[in-house]
Amino acid sequence: MEELRARLLHMGGLVEAAVHESLHAVLEREPARAETVIGGLEPEINELEREVDERVLSLLALQQPLAVDLRFAAAALKIGNELERMGDLAVNIAQGAERLLRQPLGPPLVDLPRMASQANAMLRMSLDALMRGDAGLARRVLPADNAVDRLRDAIFHRLVEAMAQEPERASSASSFTNASRQRRTIPCTIEAMASMLTRTVVSGS
Repeated sequence: MEELRARLLHMGGLVEAAVHESLHAVLEREPARAETVIGGLEPEINELEREVDERVLSLLALQQPLAVDLRFAAAALKIGNELERMGDLAVNIAQGAERLLRQPLGPPLVDLPRMASQANAMLRMSLDALMRGDAGLARRVLPADNAVDRLRDAIFHRLVEAMAQEPERASSASSFTNASRQRRTIPCTIEAMASMLTRTVVSGS
């Protein structure tokens, strides 16, 4: 089980890096950072998900895990899937960054880095809860989602205003809107993962 836990933590660290790099690819119009996500981090995340799946199936087939370990193994399959999904979302954002290079500069968005920082903090807290088996820590992730919602709404209103005032920048603003939607989906996925961790830890205590 410790090997399985370690792989999930490593996978989570790669997802965190992918989210960070995809954001800066958008904000700094950096194609190299987008390629880091698309060609480097995302394939590794996918490979780790396959390893997690194989490890769980091997444990179930070759061993007779205790009930608490069985619950964790089942949760690990779902957590691996959620982390892989976040990696895919980071790729979508990175691909949006590549499209932005062909468009005029968009409006400055100070809330987008804050939104990404909140999402990464939620992910780190969820991974810490996984490492410690701490249901209380997993529960603390859930209220943080509200703060991300407020930032998403602020970004959306700022972009709508920018498109109304400067129609020639509408295509860039639209790309930023899509990036903020993808960012919003990541915290929702983290919240689902935290809820799963809470149920797993509580049922095993």
